[in-house]
Amino acid sequence: MKKIKELFFNKKAMIVGGIVSFLFSYSFFFGFLCHSDRYSFKPYQPFVFVLLWIGFFVLINSGWYLLDLLFSRTEKKREDTGEKEEPIPVKKLTVLFFAGFAAIILAWIPCWLVSYPGFFVYDSGKEFVQIWYEDIPVWGRIPIIHSCILKLLCQAGLKLSGNFNAGIAMFSWIHMIIGAIAFSYESVFLYGYTKKIWIYIASVLYFMFSPVIVLFSGCSNSTIFGSALAVLMILKFYEIFFDGSFAKKSKGFRIFEIIAFVMISILTCHSRSSFTSLFCALTVIQLIFSLIRRAALKRIIVNTVCLAVLLAGAFLFNRGIILVFDAETPPDSELLSVPLQQLANVYVKRGDEAFSKEDEDILLNYYSADHFQYFCYWCADPIKLGLNEAEFDSNVLPFWKLWIKYGVKYPGDYLEAWNYLTYQAWYPLCEPDGYTRRNYVESEYRSDFFKDNLEAPAEFANLFPKAFEIVHWFSTEAYVHRIPFIGQISTIGYQYLILLFILGFGLSKKRGRFTALLWANLFYFAVMLFAPLVLIRYHLILFYLMPVTLGNLKINGNTNS
Repeated sequence: MKKIKELFFNKKAMIVGGIVSFLFSYSFFFGFLCHSDRYSFKPYQPFVFVLLWIGFFVLINSGWYLLDLLFSRTEKKREDTGEKEEPIPVKKLTVLFFAGFAAIILAWIPCWLVSYPGFFVYDSGKEFVQIWYEDIPVWGRIPIIHSCILKLLCQAGLKLSGNFNAGIAMFSWIHMIIGAIAFSYESVFLYGYTKKIWIYIASVLYFMFSPVIVLFSGCSNSTIFGSALAVLMILKFYEIFFDGSFAKKSKGFRIFEIIAFVMISILTCHSRSSFTSLFCALTVIQLIFSLIRRAALKRIIVNTVCLAVLLAGAFLFNRGIILVFDAETPPDSELLSVPLQQLANVYVKRGDEAFSKEDEDILLNYYSADHFQYFCYWCADPIKLGLNEAEFDSNVLPFWKLWIKYGVKYPGDYLEAWNYLTYQAWYPLCEPDGYTRRNYVESEYRSDFFKDNLEAPAEFANLFPKAFEIVHWFSTEAYVHRIPFIGQISTIGYQYLILLFILGFGLSKKRGRFTALLWANLFYFAVMLFAPLVLIRYHLILFYLMPVTLGNLKINGNTNS
């Protein structure tokens, strides 16, 4: 009876377990309805949802209890034997970093050779054109420094070999090197906190062979580049602002670490606007955790001001680059995908009769009537591309009034639009590809990993045709997700639910300074739900930080951590 009371009938277990089990239930219940096209209200559905909620509540709290029991016994055993955790020598950490880096790069080389010169896809053709030809306007949505590196390497490739493939191959290697640095550093970071060499080895092996990570390693898209930098930014942020041993390090080393953090943060924010929001979240997380832990007021103020100044510096850097290159400012519609889709869903589903004549006129000032015929539940691009950007920028208030009015009137339609648009990110039993169910595409089939043909000016060398077919199959066949284990580590929904479970464990047991890393991860996941569709490359941080997420079990399981 005491164990049952300890397991369920305590305030923290009830609150945290209730929230996490609700999100699990939401994922499986609404994800199944969307994925099987059975999204319609039935009288029995609320009872099914409640039963799922209760079932997950029992399972999740039982899992947390067992984990806590396991870690408590391990810790007690260590205390009884007098075992002490000595700090790991810097020399050993350095050796492990370079060993991990070499192992990861070597594991990625076969995929790069098979797909030589690398996957030059997703906006890469536009990126090449805008920076290579001076009469083409520069597109501000793509990181301009990334484009400049591409141009320099393509120029070098032309001189070396007379074609663009050599330059694009070098460009792919830049991404591979940045990724390998980030992942090797993450593995060493984990080892430094857990003191378990097997955790370091498991982390390196994960980065060497995880299908998603291997397939994206040689991809030239700036999101992959930025996601790897974001991993370094998050880990350095934790070491500087949360690790008490940072203040004990030598002054020269601390200065070096801070300079590295500043440079990485500026480049990360430059690579994608959503990473700027991630940096904002890190600033808020630092402030909240400092207040909870009752840190000195002076330290809280200094840390918050420093992060705010760095954020302002990153913003000025981006604006300066845009001005220097006279780049086109990216539109705001990318962040409006969900509200645009929700309002369009009401109009498509209920027709003209749902709107007054005045409201319909306002609606059609913002939306192109022609684009409603392309409305797709799983992708907001057809509606977003038909948005009247000029009208929205100059007269945005009527749009939001209309959105609020019809959200109050048809909340179920808004929820339906949200669920259909985002479910592939949080339902684990679906294809890991945001394009498989699209009805508005420029080609018959497009894969989330890479397309069959490279965007100009690259060409597949097809050095190993049979091996390329295997790589192609892994990246384009939707039913790969059904393969045991491979499917689980290649699907966004599983990564999300694992993150929720481990974050809940840290919160429920009051062992949570390391949960700062998980909060940053969860925040970015939430931000990317407002993208026009679900793509694995938008959620790569979930995959890239999975070793840290799993490592939280060990770290938060130790009350001394």
